[in-house]
Amino acid sequence: MSQKKKYRIRWTDNQVYSFCFQLSDLLGSGLPLLSSLEVLEQQRDFPIKWLHQIKIGVQRGERLSETLRKVCFPAEAIAFIAAAEEHGSYAWGCQQTAQVYQTKMAFQEEIQKAIRYPILVLIVITIALIFLHQLIVPRFESLYQSLDVSLPWFTQIVFPISLISCFLFGCGLGVILFLVYGKALWMRMDWILRLLFRIPMIKTILPLRYGHYFSLQLGAFLKAGIPVVQALQILERLTPWYPIKKNITVLLQYLLKGESLTNSFQKVPYPFFDSVLHSFLSIAEQTGETAKGLERYADLSKKRLSRYLEKTMKRLEPTLILLLGLLVGGIVLALFLPMFQLIQVI
Repeated sequence: MSQKKKYRIRWTDNQVYSFCFQLSDLLGSGLPLLSSLEVLEQQRDFPIKWLHQIKIGVQRGERLSETLRKVCFPAEAIAFIAAAEEHGSYAWGCQQTAQVYQTKMAFQEEIQKAIRYPILVLIVITIALIFLHQLIVPRFESLYQSLDVSLPWFTQIVFPISLISCFLFGCGLGVILFLVYGKALWMRMDWILRLLFRIPMIKTILPLRYGHYFSLQLGAFLKAGIPVVQALQILERLTPWYPIKKNITVLLQYLLKGESLTNSFQKVPYPFFDSVLHSFLSIAEQTGETAKGLERYADLSKKRLSRYLEKTMKRLEPTLILLLGLLVGGIVLALFLPMFQLIQVI
C-alpha cells in the first residue's frame, strides 16, 4: 500500500467496536479466522479494501495484528489482538477490545451530552449581547441624543456594562471551546495544566476522567495477560493525553527501580490519581488481582463522574437562564427608561 493510501485510512471508534464485536461473535461460533473475515467482507459493513487487505494478509500466513497494523487499525486495539495471539484466543482478544471501545464511546457520549447545553446557552447569550449592543443600543443612543434627553444613571451604567459583558461572554465561550476541542494544544502546556487543577469544578472532573481512562486501559491490558511494565509502555505510547503520558513515564521509572505500583502512584507529577484509586490498587496488589481492582475503579470513576456532571448541570442550567434573563432584561429596561421619562415630561 502506498503511503498516500495508508494515510487516508481512518478507523472510527464505532468501526473498531463493530469490527471486533462481529469478529469475536463469528470466532466464538466456531468459524475459523479466515472464514470469519470472508463473512465480514460479504456483509459490507466496512470498506471492502480494508477487509480485503486483512484477509490477504491472513492468507499469506501473517499474524492478524500485523495485517491490522497495515490498514492503520488503532494501536490501542492492536495491543489486545497481539496479547490474544500470545496468551489466548482471537475471540477473547476481540471481545476485550469491543468491551473497551464500547465503554469508551458511552463515556464520551456522556461527556458531550453534559457540555452541550452550557455551550449552547453561552452561544445564545453571546449572540444576544452582540445583537443588542451592535444594532439596538447605538440607534437608541442616537435617538436620545437627537432629542437632547438626559440619560438616567441606570442607562449610563448598563450601556458600558453591556459592552463589557459581550466581551467577557465571548472570551468565556472561546476559552470553553478551546479547552474542549483544543486539547492537543493546551495539554502540552504545563502552566495551563497546573492552573486547571486549581479550578474547583475542573479539578474534580479531570482526575475522574483521566483516572477512568488510565485504569480502564491498564486493567484491560493486564487482564489480557500483558505484564505491567509492558502494559504501561504500550499505554505510554498510545495515550493521546500529555499529563497521563508524563505520569506513566514516572511510574515506569520507579517500577524499574523495584517500587510497587501503589507507591509509584504517589510520586507522579500530575495529581489525577486520587486516594480512591490508591485504595483500590493497594488492596488489589495485596490480593494479586490488580487488573480486577483497576476495572472496579474504572467503573466507579465513570459513575462518579456521571453523577457529578449531572448534578452540576442541574445547578448550572437555571443559573445560566437567570443570567441571560437579567442581562437582556436589564439592557431592555435601560433602553426604554429614558423614553418613559420623556413621556412623563410631555
